Amino acid sequence: ILGRRNRPIKPSTLAMDRSRIETHIKPLIGRRQVRALKIADISGMQADIAAGKTAKPRGEGRGGVTTGGTGVAARTVSTLHSLLAHAKLLNVIEANPAVGVRKLAGKKKERRLSGAEIKKLGEAMRAAEKGGERPVALAAVRLMLLTGFRISEVQGLQRVWLHADEGYVHFPDTKSDGQVRAIGPSTVQLAVGQPARKDCPYVFPADVGDGHYTAAKACLARLCAAAQIEGVTPHTLRHTFGSVAG
Repeated sequence: ILGRRNRPIKPSTLAMDRSRIETHIKPLIGRRQVRALKIADISGMQADIAAGKTAKPRGEGRGGVTTGGTGVAARTVSTLHSLLAHAKLLNVIEANPAVGVRKLAGKKKERRLSGAEIKKLGEAMRAAEKGGERPVALAAVRLMLLTGFRISEVQGLQRVWLHADEGYVHFPDTKSDGQVRAIGPSTVQLAVGQPARKDCPYVFPADVGDGHYTAAKACLARLCAAAQIEGVTPHTLRHTFGSVAG
Protein backbone atom coordinates (compact mmCIF):
# COMPACT_ATOMS: atom_id res chain seq x y z
CA ILE A 1 0.00 0.00 0.00
CA LEU A 2 1.50 3.33 -1.05
CA GLY A 3 1.32 6.38 1.16
CA ARG A 4 2.76 9.87 0.89
CA ARG A 5 5.21 10.50 -1.95
CA ASN A 6 4.17 7.12 -3.37
CA ARG A 7 6.26 5.19 -0.88
CA PRO A 8 5.14 2.04 0.96
CA ILE A 9 3.36 2.73 4.23
CA LYS A 10 5.49 1.65 7.17
CA PRO A 11 4.43 -1.40 9.22
CA SER A 12 4.18 0.77 12.35
CA THR A 13 1.73 3.09 10.59
CA LEU A 14 -0.34 0.16 9.34
CA ALA A 15 -0.43 -1.26 12.86
CA MET A 16 -1.69 2.07 14.21
CA ASP A 17 -4.33 2.25 11.48
CA ARG A 18 -5.46 -1.29 12.28
CA SER A 19 -5.75 -0.33 15.94
CA ARG A 20 -7.97 2.66 15.10
CA ILE A 21 -10.15 0.48 12.88
CA GLU A 22 -10.65 -2.16 15.57
CA THR A 23 -10.94 0.24 18.49
CA HIS A 24 -13.01 3.09 17.10
CA ILE A 25 -14.31 2.63 13.56
CA LYS A 26 -15.76 -0.88 13.73
CA PRO A 27 -17.52 -0.46 17.11
CA LEU A 28 -19.19 2.79 15.99
CA ILE A 29 -19.99 2.34 12.28
CA GLY A 30 -18.68 -1.13 11.44
CA ARG A 31 -22.13 -2.56 10.68
CA ARG A 32 -23.10 0.27 8.36
CA GLN A 33 -22.98 -0.11 4.58
CA VAL A 34 -20.49 2.23 2.95
CA ARG A 35 -22.96 3.37 0.30
CA ALA A 36 -25.34 4.47 3.04
CA LEU A 37 -22.79 6.55 4.96
CA LYS A 38 -23.18 10.31 4.98
CA ILE A 39 -20.85 13.08 6.10
CA ALA A 40 -23.06 13.51 9.17
CA ASP A 41 -22.49 9.84 10.13
CA ILE A 42 -18.72 10.18 10.00
CA SER A 43 -18.83 13.52 11.81
CA GLY A 44 -20.94 11.81 14.46
CA MET A 45 -18.36 9.03 14.77
CA GLN A 46 -15.70 11.68 15.25
CA ALA A 47 -17.75 13.39 17.96
CA ASP A 48 -18.34 10.09 19.77
CA ILE A 49 -14.61 9.28 19.78
CA ALA A 50 -13.77 12.77 21.03
CA ALA A 51 -16.32 12.35 23.82
CA GLY A 52 -14.68 9.09 24.93
CA LYS A 53 -17.42 6.63 23.93
CA THR A 54 -14.80 4.14 22.69
CA ALA A 55 -12.32 4.76 25.52
CA LYS A 56 -11.25 1.70 27.50
CA PRO A 57 -9.01 1.11 30.52
CA ARG A 58 -5.75 -0.77 30.23
CA GLY A 59 -6.33 -4.50 29.83
CA GLU A 60 -4.03 -7.45 30.26
CA GLY A 61 -0.76 -7.51 28.37
CA ARG A 62 1.40 -4.64 27.17
CA GLY A 63 -1.21 -2.61 25.30
CA GLY A 64 -1.80 1.00 26.20
CA VAL A 65 -4.95 2.75 27.40
CA THR A 66 -7.57 3.55 24.73
CA THR A 67 -8.48 7.20 25.11
CA GLY A 68 -10.76 9.72 23.48
CA GLY A 69 -10.11 13.35 22.67
CA THR A 70 -10.06 15.55 19.59
CA GLY A 71 -6.64 14.37 18.42
CA VAL A 72 -7.58 10.68 18.47
CA ALA A 73 -10.90 11.45 16.79
CA ALA A 74 -9.34 13.48 13.97
CA ARG A 75 -6.64 10.87 13.30
CA THR A 76 -9.30 8.17 13.15
CA VAL A 77 -11.23 10.15 10.54
CA SER A 78 -8.00 10.47 8.54
CA THR A 79 -7.53 6.69 8.71
CA LEU A 80 -11.11 6.10 7.57
CA HIS A 81 -10.72 8.61 4.74
CA SER A 82 -7.52 6.88 3.53
CA LEU A 83 -9.11 3.45 3.83
CA LEU A 84 -12.12 4.45 1.75
CA ALA A 85 -9.94 6.29 -0.78
CA HIS A 86 -7.95 3.09 -1.26
CA ALA A 87 -11.18 1.13 -1.72
CA LYS A 88 -12.32 3.64 -4.36
CA LEU A 89 -8.96 3.35 -6.14
CA LEU A 90 -9.48 -0.40 -6.37
CA ASN A 91 -13.07 0.08 -7.61
CA VAL A 92 -14.48 -1.63 -4.51
CA ILE A 93 -16.70 1.40 -3.87
CA GLU A 94 -17.95 4.12 -6.20
CA ALA A 95 -17.41 7.14 -3.96
CA ASN A 96 -15.62 8.05 -0.75
CA PRO A 97 -18.24 9.21 1.78
CA ALA A 98 -15.53 10.70 4.02
CA VAL A 99 -14.70 13.42 1.48
CA GLY A 100 -15.72 16.77 2.94
CA VAL A 101 -15.70 15.77 6.60
CA ARG A 102 -14.22 18.56 8.70
CA LYS A 103 -11.72 17.16 11.20
CA LEU A 104 -11.56 18.50 14.71
CA ALA A 105 -8.57 20.67 15.47
CA GLY A 106 -6.45 19.21 18.25
CA LYS A 107 -5.04 21.36 21.00
CA LYS A 108 -1.51 22.43 20.14
CA LYS A 109 1.06 21.20 22.62
CA GLU A 110 3.10 24.15 23.84
CA ARG A 111 4.70 22.78 27.01
CA ARG A 112 8.36 23.66 27.26
CA LEU A 113 10.80 23.63 30.15
CA SER A 114 11.81 27.01 31.50
CA GLY A 115 15.41 27.81 32.31
CA ALA A 116 14.72 27.17 35.98
CA GLU A 117 13.08 23.82 35.20
CA ILE A 118 16.02 22.74 33.04
CA LYS A 119 18.31 23.49 35.98
CA LYS A 120 16.08 21.50 38.37
CA LEU A 121 16.00 18.57 35.95
CA GLY A 122 19.79 18.64 35.68
CA GLU A 123 20.10 18.58 39.47
CA ALA A 124 17.68 15.65 39.62
CA MET A 125 19.73 13.77 37.02
CA ARG A 126 22.96 14.23 38.98
CA ALA A 127 21.25 13.10 42.16
CA ALA A 128 19.73 10.09 40.39
CA GLU A 129 23.15 9.14 39.05
CA LYS A 130 24.45 8.95 42.60
CA GLY A 131 21.25 7.25 43.76
CA GLY A 132 21.54 4.22 41.53
CA GLU A 133 19.45 5.16 38.46
CA ARG A 134 20.47 3.13 35.42
CA PRO A 135 23.24 4.93 33.49
CA VAL A 136 21.76 3.93 30.12
CA ALA A 137 18.43 5.53 31.03
CA LEU A 138 20.03 8.78 32.18
CA ALA A 139 22.18 8.90 29.07
CA ALA A 140 19.14 8.47 26.83
CA VAL A 141 17.32 11.34 28.59
CA ARG A 142 20.43 13.53 28.31
CA LEU A 143 20.68 12.78 24.61
CA MET A 144 17.06 13.85 24.11
CA LEU A 145 17.81 17.13 25.87
CA LEU A 146 20.99 17.74 23.88
CA THR A 147 19.57 16.94 20.45
CA GLY A 148 15.81 17.36 20.33
CA PHE A 149 15.56 13.87 18.83
CA ARG A 150 12.36 11.89 19.23
CA ILE A 151 12.47 9.24 21.95
CA SER A 152 12.20 6.49 19.32
CA GLU A 153 15.19 7.96 17.48
CA VAL A 154 17.27 8.11 20.65
CA GLN A 155 16.43 4.66 21.95
CA GLY A 156 16.86 3.08 18.52
CA LEU A 157 20.07 4.96 17.66
CA GLN A 158 22.60 2.64 16.03
CA ARG A 159 26.36 3.10 16.21
CA VAL A 160 26.82 2.94 12.45
CA TRP A 161 24.56 5.99 12.09
CA LEU A 162 26.83 8.04 14.37
CA HIS A 163 29.54 9.98 12.52
CA ALA A 164 31.46 11.32 15.50
CA ASP A 165 34.38 12.92 13.65
CA GLU A 166 32.09 14.87 11.34
CA GLY A 167 29.57 15.72 14.06
CA TYR A 168 26.35 14.31 12.67
CA VAL A 169 23.92 11.41 12.82
CA HIS A 170 22.57 9.87 9.62
CA PHE A 171 19.15 8.36 10.20
CA PRO A 172 18.39 6.08 7.22
CA ASP A 173 14.68 6.16 8.03
CA THR A 174 12.68 8.47 10.31
CA LYS A 175 9.07 9.58 10.60
CA SER A 176 9.78 11.84 7.60
CA ASP A 177 12.25 9.66 5.66
CA GLY A 178 16.04 9.58 5.96
CA GLN A 179 17.72 12.57 7.55
CA VAL A 180 21.15 13.91 8.48
CA ARG A 181 21.16 15.73 11.85
CA ALA A 182 24.05 17.82 13.11
CA ILE A 183 25.08 17.19 16.73
CA GLY A 184 27.40 19.05 19.07
CA PRO A 185 30.59 17.87 20.82
CA SER A 186 28.78 17.14 24.09
CA THR A 187 26.37 14.85 22.28
CA VAL A 188 29.20 13.10 20.44
CA GLN A 189 31.04 12.53 23.72
CA LEU A 190 27.91 11.17 25.40
CA ALA A 191 27.04 8.77 22.57
CA VAL A 192 30.57 7.52 21.93
CA GLY A 193 31.10 7.01 25.66
CA GLN A 194 28.27 4.47 25.99
CA PRO A 195 29.55 0.94 26.70
CA ALA A 196 29.33 -1.23 23.61
CA ARG A 197 27.89 -4.74 23.73
CA LYS A 198 29.23 -7.40 21.42
CA ASP A 199 26.99 -8.04 18.40
CA CYS A 200 24.56 -5.31 19.51
CA PRO A 201 24.24 -2.40 17.03
CA TYR A 202 22.57 0.03 19.41
CA VAL A 203 24.09 2.93 21.34
CA PHE A 204 21.62 2.16 24.14
CA PRO A 205 21.22 -1.64 24.31
CA ALA A 206 18.40 -3.34 26.16
CA ASP A 207 18.99 -4.88 29.56
CA VAL A 208 18.04 -8.29 28.19
CA GLY A 209 18.25 -9.55 24.61
CA ASP A 210 19.75 -7.96 21.53
CA GLY A 211 17.23 -5.10 21.13
CA HIS A 212 17.51 -1.47 22.19
CA TYR A 213 16.62 0.19 25.49
CA THR A 214 12.93 1.13 25.84
CA ALA A 215 12.45 2.62 29.31
CA ALA A 216 13.75 6.19 28.91
CA LYS A 217 10.21 7.56 29.31
CA ALA A 218 9.85 5.92 32.72
CA CYS A 219 13.22 7.33 33.78
CA LEU A 220 12.15 10.82 32.68
CA ALA A 221 8.98 10.48 34.76
CA ARG A 222 11.01 9.56 37.84
CA LEU A 223 13.37 12.48 37.29
CA CYS A 224 10.52 14.96 36.90
CA ALA A 225 8.83 13.63 40.03
CA ALA A 226 12.05 14.11 41.98
CA ALA A 227 12.46 17.62 40.56
CA GLN A 228 8.77 18.41 41.18
CA ILE A 229 8.20 19.32 37.53
CA GLU A 230 4.78 18.49 36.06
CA GLY A 231 3.42 17.93 32.57
CA VAL A 232 6.66 16.74 30.98
CA THR A 233 6.83 14.10 28.25
CA PRO A 234 9.71 13.09 25.98
CA HIS A 235 8.22 15.40 23.34
CA THR A 236 8.45 18.28 25.83
CA LEU A 237 12.22 17.89 25.66
CA ARG A 238 12.01 18.13 21.87
CA HIS A 239 10.02 21.39 22.11
CA THR A 240 12.45 22.67 24.73
CA PHE A 241 15.44 22.00 22.50
CA GLY A 242 13.76 23.89 19.65
CA SER A 243 12.99 26.87 21.89
CA VAL A 244 16.53 27.04 23.27
CA ALA A 245 17.95 26.73 19.75
CA GLY A 246 15.62 29.49 18.55
